[in-house]
Amino acid sequence: MSSMLTKEEKLSVFQQDLSLRGSTYADHTAVESAGGRFAREGKQTVIQSGSQYPMLPKGNSFASDPVPPEEPSGFSVEAIEPVGTAEEIEASRREK
Repeated sequence: MSSMLTKEEKLSVFQQDLSLRGSTYADHTAVESAGGRFAREGKQTVIQSGSQYPMLPKGNSFASDPVPPEEPSGFSVEAIEPVGTAEEIEASRREK
């Protein structure tokens, strides 16, 4: 089809494409003087910095943790029996 177009028609289409460049929805959002849904509501000011969440009422089920502290298991998690060949165990002990 492009071979059927004359040189003038191709130039006209090219100029139209150039005139439409930079006209995307993202470009419209960047315009500060735009109206409608892109309009600014007013100057934004920060009232207080940091986050302070409201306290929950005392009767709320999330106001305290109902799970008691975990009891000790009775063994040390660091007392692990070494695994591996005798050479590997000996090499790991020398690294310490």
